[in-house]
Amino acid sequence: MSGEDGAPAAVVGPWLAERTGEPAWKDLTVELISGGKSNLTYIVSSPAGEAVLRRPPTGHILPTAHDMIRESTVIGALGPTGFPVPAILAVEETGSLVGQPFYVMERVLGHIIRAEMPAGYAETPAERHTIAERLIGTLADLHAVDPASIGLGEFGRPTGYMERQVRRWTKQWDASRTQPSPELDALGADLIAQVPAHSDETIVHGDYRLDNTVLDAHDVGRVAAVLDWEMSTLGDPLADLIAPARREDHLPEGLPG
Repeated sequence: MSGEDGAPAAVVGPWLAERTGEPAWKDLTVELISGGKSNLTYIVSSPAGEAVLRRPPTGHILPTAHDMIRESTVIGALGPTGFPVPAILAVEETGSLVGQPFYVMERVLGHIIRAEMPAGYAETPAERHTIAERLIGTLADLHAVDPASIGLGEFGRPTGYMERQVRRWTKQWDASRTQPSPELDALGADLIAQVPAHSDETIVHGDYRLDNTVLDAHDVGRVAAVLDWEMSTLGDPLADLIAPARREDHLPEGLPG
């Protein structure tokens, strides 16, 4: 898949130039950097600089999934607080331009760490411990933000959040299954039976983990930006501690689990 499949430059360029008031965006190139069944992420390059465009997949998507307007709303609200998120440049809400709503944000440079540490970065145990501490500290900073004070008081329904999460993921599984899986069905039943009691009400990222952050390339461990907010809402902050890919064997070697 190329940029032309989901974000044609001839369409995005003039739109972005008009929305930002910067004519140099009109002459741009679009490069897909992340695709598949997840949201599509593109690097947009022009004489005006570089930016990142996010849109849903081009195929069939499940209801409530891949919500770019929700993602851009929470990023835009958090920006003025100093919390590390990219600046939103423009949002296309109607879906009429490329078939789905999308938004464009600034490109934050740094390291996105998945399976391995970049060469020469965080080579000592102390530096890797710093990454873990700052990752936790950044999440705590998010949970300390008062949603109502930044216009997100109606962003979600905190009461009953955990119960709704279990129901929603059960429905998503039912809509996605291609064959019977009694083990997953049993897991869903167990989760429903053991939903924890409601605690605090905060902004919840919904998929908080190391590879959804950009780390500063020079200040080891500093979170330059938190990405991928499509599942964010108001709910129980404990939900951000049980995101997927939390096991040690999904972390770079030497990083505390």
